[in-house]
Amino acid sequence: MSYDLKFKNNYLLNIAYGVLIGALTTLVTLFICSVIYTYVDIPEYFNAVFATVALILGAFLGGSFTVSKINEKGYLYGALVGVILFIFVFLISVVVSDNSISLTSLFHFLCTVTSGCIAGIIRANKEANKKYLR
Repeated sequence: MSYDLKFKNNYLLNIAYGVLIGALTTLVTLFICSVIYTYVDIPEYFNAVFATVALILGAFLGGSFTVSKINEKGYLYGALVGVILFIFVFLISVVVSDNSISLTSLFHFLCTVTSGCIAGIIRANKEANKKYLR
């Protein structure tokens, strides 16, 4: 059995890598936003917009990676990556800044899950239809 086949059949490992990629993408996006804040005078209410965009991008890339390895049930695995990523980021947020559940966190949850789900659907359909495009 080849390494690629073992990696393809290990769902938990693929989900974990997807969440890791999503978390790193979110972290890099937030870092870029903080650099922009350093050099450009942007109103403070854009913090929520940047945080939401970072989470959406992270969930999208993480869900896309996971479904590219699993190649089935894109909506389910993409949404699962989104849920786990949100829980991970929310727990860090609670520890660092003593936040609690609010409407903003509910909105971030919905955006993250929807983004992961959409990425999974796109990726699964892209892989499924690849044989028909030749």
